[in-house]
Amino acid sequence: VILFFGLIRAYKGLDKLIIAFKEILKSQPSTTLLIVGECYEDIKKYTDLIDKLELNDKIILVNNFIPNEKIEPYFKAADLSCLPYNSGTQSGILMMAYGFKIPVVVTDVGGVAELVIDGETGKVIPDNSLENLVSGVQQILATKNSIDYALNIKNYTKDLGYTHLGIFIKSLIK
Repeated sequence: VILFFGLIRAYKGLDKLIIAFKEILKSQPSTTLLIVGECYEDIKKYTDLIDKLELNDKIILVNNFIPNEKIEPYFKAADLSCLPYNSGTQSGILMMAYGFKIPVVVTDVGGVAELVIDGETGKVIPDNSLENLVSGVQQILATKNSIDYALNIKNYTKDLGYTHLGIFIKSLIK
């Protein structure tokens, strides 16, 4: 399961992820794209794209604001969290993913990529082009059983001084 979580806004590159997902399915046909978050633009842009690419049976779209106490099932279902941003300065979603020990695929924009150890806590891609998104997601999915992303994330966040991150996440899901 590939998770796209958070407010849906144009700068977050969800349209690019949906297009890339069609290609990802060629090598990972049992994969699901889980899109969870409130859309801050016309959702039809995304539902029309999903229809056009005939992905309705492979994409779950939850177009709602998700309160903190209800985020846990989405992250626990995920193999990775994808942040295919066109631009951005930081992301709380990245830290949520780390709180649940989920590896991330992020674009090298703003400060987002600075918190990812490429190949250990996730994958940093130069931009959200089709080729880079497909490659980044495929690398994480192909190595999820050989790289202990959860342990790497635990050690990394501890080293960053985020020892209270687990407490923070637990407070969100109570």
